[in-house]
Amino acid sequence: MKPSNIFSSYTFRFTFAYITGLSFSVFVLLAIVYAFFSYSYSQQVHNTISRELEGVQQSYERDGVDGVEDFFETALQRGNFTQYFFMLADENYNKLAGNLEKWPEYTRYRGGWLSFEFDILKDSDYDLRLLKPEDAQGIHNDRSDFVGRSLTLGNGYHILVARHYADVLNTIELVIGILVRGMLVTIILGTIAGALISRAWLRRVDYINTSIKNIMMGDLSQRIALDGRSSGDINRLVANFNTMLDQLTESLEGVRRVSDNIAHDLRTPLTRMRNRLERLLDKTENENLDEVQGLIDEADALLNTFSALLRITRIESAKQRESFSGVDAAAILADVVEFYEPLAEEKNQQISFVSEGQPVLFGDRDMLFQTWVNLVDNAIKYTPDGGVIKVTLSQTQGELHGKLCQYATILVDDNGPGIPEAEREKSFRRFYRVESSRGVAPGNGLGLSLIAAIVKLHRGSITLEDHQPGLRVRLQLPLIEA
Repeated sequence: MKPSNIFSSYTFRFTFAYITGLSFSVFVLLAIVYAFFSYSYSQQVHNTISRELEGVQQSYERDGVDGVEDFFETALQRGNFTQYFFMLADENYNKLAGNLEKWPEYTRYRGGWLSFEFDILKDSDYDLRLLKPEDAQGIHNDRSDFVGRSLTLGNGYHILVARHYADVLNTIELVIGILVRGMLVTIILGTIAGALISRAWLRRVDYINTSIKNIMMGDLSQRIALDGRSSGDINRLVANFNTMLDQLTESLEGVRRVSDNIAHDLRTPLTRMRNRLERLLDKTENENLDEVQGLIDEADALLNTFSALLRITRIESAKQRESFSGVDAAAILADVVEFYEPLAEEKNQQISFVSEGQPVLFGDRDMLFQTWVNLVDNAIKYTPDGGVIKVTLSQTQGELHGKLCQYATILVDDNGPGIPEAEREKSFRRFYRVESSRGVAPGNGLGLSLIAAIVKLHRGSITLEDHQPGLRVRLQLPLIEA
């Protein structure tokens, strides 16, 4: 099974689209959850900074600088405050207390919030603290963003409470990474699952298609086997198809039986009538000979029509191909062309046969001979005097009914009136005759029907094409398997 068939199947495309849509939906949902979490977390940080700033102010108002130092020491001893930084500075922003080394250069935002950057120690061997530039040399540290608020006291002193949010950024990166990786892994696993499901599905579909093709080739006795491992929609579809095929086969068999019975029942009295007309011919006077002979010819035409109908019915109902064998297509076609050369000469026509190779067909010799006789006979019949008829045989490898095989191509070309494109498919129907051909040549409209039945039995194909001018009949018949 080709990988391209799996990836182009509806099942795979549906599964892939479903997995992609589901992953995207989950991603959007988690992003919304994260946005709410981030907002709530930011509000908590802001509220904490505001409370700590208020606490520093109250400590200073109560105990002065010593109170602020006690507050800072108490705050830093709390485990959940390792990310917070404090500073009390005089009116010139010189440090009086706190764990910040200097007053930072900041950017002020709405609501009095400040943002700045400092180098911060990152190794777990040290306490988390800010570094002086000279201390930061050679130590693993990182540039970290801070957010904070400041307050100016009545004597010109300044208080700063800040918090670095590297952990917030790390959380953002972690969540985004998990979301993206999770979505990619889901898509990849979903794609693999879709490919496996599609592969199993296509195996079943290919089996059904192969069975349907065999049925379409004329073997109406075939049925599609149900999958005993499941009882899903496909099994119900197959069961309904088999039931429909049973009813269709029964209807076709009924029509064939009626056709056979009519042909059998009418052929016997027609034969007796013809024999009596033939005996009557010997006793008829000269002035009535032509009329009696005309009746005999009409009876012969009716008998030929019924014989052709019975032959088509037998061919269409044929279920066994054990009698098929290797047939030398070039030898038979050469015999057919040679047989019709005298008739072509009577109409001053040129008939030729060109063989490109010696393909050996798998089929019934008599049926194939009858097919090519009918085609060449039609070409001579409808080609005007002085026309050209060409029969070509070649061997090709390609697809025939969707199956790669070796097949022979037989072309029968003439430069007669041809068949209009709109009527070419209809020409294979029983008793159908192109309107322009009526009265030009005798016939019953069963010749192409007989040919189509034989070609179908041989699992070949036949098409009518424009030869510009004239008609080209293209036959494709499979070769015998090596």
